Amino acid sequence: MKYPILAVSLALLGAAACQQKSAEAPAAENAAAPAEGFEFTVRKSGLEMAFKGARGTQWRELKHSCAAVPCEFVLDSTGVNTDRPVAGFGIAFSVGEKSVDMMSAAGASWLTLNYACEGEQCSFKVDDKGVAGI
Repeated sequence: MKYPILAVSLALLGAAACQQKSAEAPAAENAAAPAEGFEFTVRKSGLEMAFKGARGTQWRELKHSCAAVPCEFVLDSTGVNTDRPVAGFGIAFSVGEKSVDMMSAAGASWLTLNYACEGEQCSFKVDDKGVAGI
C-alpha cells in the first residue's frame, strides 16, 4: 500500500466508531467540530511543518518535524495523532520533497488533496472543503 499510515488511520477510525468517549468540556466543544468544519494553515520549512488552527481544532499552534522524506503522520483536531482514535477530523499527511499529499480519514468533504511545494518553504490553508495557497 502506498500510504501505510492511511491504513492505520482508517483502522483507528473504525475502532473509534465502536467506542464512546466520556463527556468533558473540551471534548464537547470538539464534538461540534465536524458540523462547523475545520480550518488551519500550514507552513512547510524544510522538514518542519508548522500548523496554526483557525477553526475546529483544540490546538492553536503546533509543529511536527520529519526526520526524512517521505514523512507520514496523521493530524486531527487534537494534534498530531500517533496511536489514538481520530478526533473530529483526521488527515493522513505524506510529505515529499516537492509536494504534500493529504488523505481525509474523517470530517472533510474531500478524500484526497495535493499541494505542490517546489522550494524549501511553502504555505497553504486546509479546511473541510479543500486546500489553497496563502
